[in-house]
Amino acid sequence: NDVTIEIGDLRSHLRKKLPEYMVPQHFIELEEFPLTPAGKIDRKVLISREWNTSAQEENYIAPQDELEVQLTEIWQEVLHHKPIGITDNFFDIGGHSLLATQIISRMNNNIGVNISLRSFFQAPTVADMAAIISQQRVEEADSKDIDRLLTELEELSDREVHRRFQDKMLGDESKK
Repeated sequence: NDVTIEIGDLRSHLRKKLPEYMVPQHFIELEEFPLTPAGKIDRKVLISREWNTSAQEENYIAPQDELEVQLTEIWQEVLHHKPIGITDNFFDIGGHSLLATQIISRMNNNIGVNISLRSFFQAPTVADMAAIISQQRVEEADSKDIDRLLTELEELSDREVHRRFQDKMLGDESKK
């Protein structure tokens, strides 16, 4: 009975049945369980087996920009796992909530971003996290520009505001 089950399909099925923390991090394909002379499962032999990482290696996508490189380095340090591609799911490569808090702390210290644990769980890949951080940076930059412009406007006299308004209107009229 040769049945082939893809690891991704197995994980998806288990996620429907189990909480995230109970889904195994690694899977080992065996023809049969190794047994001790007494007929019990030999756990030492199981532990010594290589993890099946071929699917991850086939789907590896390298970091595309500096932010993704920084995030990947942090993930590799915390997870003690190399290489980590930008589409590798944090939970599929050994991550859990305690490691997530370590990554969040390092992102805050090394990159200067403040991400909530909830946001981290909603963006479990380097690519997703980079997108969230980039969006945050855009919003912060827009906010700073607006604050700067408002400060400049508040410092102008009524006469200066009127003159700039006229200059703008006349400039727009000359373009027509």
